[in-house]
Amino acid sequence: MKMKDKKEIFVSVIIGWMLIFPVVQLFGIDASQLFKRGNSFYTQGKIDSALVCYQKIVKSGYESGPLYFNIGNCYYKLNDIAHAILNYERTKRFMPRDEALSQNINIARLRVVDKINPMPEFFLVKIVKRVIFAVSVKILTITSIVFYIAASVFLIIIIITRRRSVKKICRYGVVISVIVFSMSALCLFSRIQSEKHSREAVITADEVKVMSAPSAEEGVKIFSIHSGTVIKIESLRGDWAEIVLVDGKVGWMKRGDFEEVWPQ
Repeated sequence: MKMKDKKEIFVSVIIGWMLIFPVVQLFGIDASQLFKRGNSFYTQGKIDSALVCYQKIVKSGYESGPLYFNIGNCYYKLNDIAHAILNYERTKRFMPRDEALSQNINIARLRVVDKINPMPEFFLVKIVKRVIFAVSVKILTITSIVFYIAASVFLIIIIITRRRSVKKICRYGVVISVIVFSMSALCLFSRIQSEKHSREAVITADEVKVMSAPSAEEGVKIFSIHSGTVIKIESLRGDWAEIVLVDGKVGWMKRGDFEEVWPQ
């Protein structure tokens, strides 16, 4: 290998590392010791202590699927089904296809008073949702960043090298990287927009009267829902929220009777 070729590769590696290093810092948050301590408490049956450890991690700004999953398990063991379901719903963002999560959600829902059947969806909508929600937001984010960096590095090599064979290989690399980046970025954007415009929450009060209007005086009760029921928030007006159930029922309820899955 010629000295010029070695120099070109060295420069490319340095540039690539300069691009990757901030990403390593961003995703290098370490809360493993506290997480292990929480797991130890959980196996010993000290559920309250385990929950405290897990919640400290969340308060520090770190989030993950296993973390929210374990928090949900703690709440289930403490017979707080509403907050168990709330944290299982949060886990979905990170582990959308996890079998253990699906099983735990189904078990927790058996203890919810309201048994609501969702409205049927058009098959094309189902297919699109499966594609968008096939992997977690974190994986989509990392994939987008990695292939964006890869495309950038390949372009830099194409610019600085004079070898035709290297240029040819890097052109293929650019094409593949751009395609993968575009697909993952599109799915990530669609996922973020979907979560942004679809505000979900879980009923935390024992029983809630859903009214026909955002007023206890002017509205009338149209139905009741109970702790653990998942709702969609359509709009907010003062202390009231317009909510929609999976079966299409619409009404107004007090904002203090639910907790959002992802507060905005």
